[in-house]
Amino acid sequence: MRFVHPEYHLDIKMAENQITIVVVESPQVFADVIQEIFAQIQGKEGLFVLSDRDKTITISKEAEMIFHPFALDCNEKRMQQKLYQAVSAVAEEEFVSETVEINAHVVSYLDELLAKLPYGLTFELEMNVSGLLKLYAVRVECSAENLLEQVVNYLRCLQTFCHTAVVFFVNLKTYLNESELLLLYQFVYCNKIQVILLENMQREPLQGENICILDKDMCIIEL
Repeated sequence: MRFVHPEYHLDIKMAENQITIVVVESPQVFADVIQEIFAQIQGKEGLFVLSDRDKTITISKEAEMIFHPFALDCNEKRMQQKLYQAVSAVAEEEFVSETVEINAHVVSYLDELLAKLPYGLTFELEMNVSGLLKLYAVRVECSAENLLEQVVNYLRCLQTFCHTAVVFFVNLKTYLNESELLLLYQFVYCNKIQVILLENMQREPLQGENICILDKDMCIIEL
């Protein structure tokens, strides 16, 4: 996989079992880099290009940027929608008779219930599995005792439900110590998730990191 930007002269080869670190020393350029990547994730135009074996990766569909790891929520609206779609697909493929039976019971129950009221009422005759999941508040179990577990849970959900190809973190090294980072790296290696850490300063290099520095003179330094 490659991560390229022509104006910044970035051309980074992202290997498997390796973490890409992009250090941008200029505060203004760092802000510009983050803003441009985030805009592309939102579907706007930009010059950053992600590719895999000469195939361009659609950043707006296959990339995610994480600014605030403490605010990560495995049950955010987008994730829940993906979860409900996945469960509904299983219901349609493997639980057809059970769904029909439950729907028949619910329709019978509603018929009897609404007949007790002195005015005409109507309802949908077909059960919506997603509606049933929402009614019973089905959600991902993602309890975490620390920030590392919270990040790992969220990455697992991103990969499972959203099929995210690349995850950008902004200044993640500010929040996780060396041992936690190495544990996170092992998780992304095992789950084949490509991670790019965008950092505003160079910290102690760790095993498995591919470091590219865009210095204040706009020169590229590769470590």
